[in-house]
Amino acid sequence: MPVVVSPAQLARPRGLIIWRIVVWLLLLFSAACCLVNAHHLQLVWGQLQSPIPMDVGSTDALHRMIGWDSAYLLTAFLLIIISAGCILLQGWARPVMRIVLVFLVIWLASRGWTQVQGLHAIQANEITLQSQVQTTAIAAIEQNMAALRRGYQFALLIDLLALPLLLWLSWKLGKPAVRAQFRKRR
Repeated sequence: MPVVVSPAQLARPRGLIIWRIVVWLLLLFSAACCLVNAHHLQLVWGQLQSPIPMDVGSTDALHRMIGWDSAYLLTAFLLIIISAGCILLQGWARPVMRIVLVFLVIWLASRGWTQVQGLHAIQANEITLQSQVQTTAIAAIEQNMAALRRGYQFALLIDLLALPLLLWLSWKLGKPAVRAQFRKRR
């Protein structure tokens, strides 16, 4: 008796599907960013609502922080929805995810450039600060600057690792073999 195989079964690959793992990681990272931004938004809002009077510059800065936190929160939430759509193989999610990945790569590249500029500014400020303070404070400044430099270097390393991974995922989602796995739009 012949075995009947549907086209949907032929499109499903067997074994480990790396692109789905990367999408899961992107979903988890987006969820963590959502939580961090929501927490920071709550802290800034609490600071804005405090009874202690603030000058106009501080209030404006807090309002700008609320705007940026809200934008990042919304973006992370939309990325969660798009990632979940890709994981569930929804037809609408694949092209949207490819566009979002390209924007993420552009954003990460510009952020990396800004971080490199920040590292140069940290090094310049470290030399200036060391020439202006007494020798007892130099050790504390060196320690703080080293921690700041490590933070920038770690963020830059994450960006450098994420750039090729996100580009690969965008390319992979465009391949016909992967495209065939997604459900068609109704």
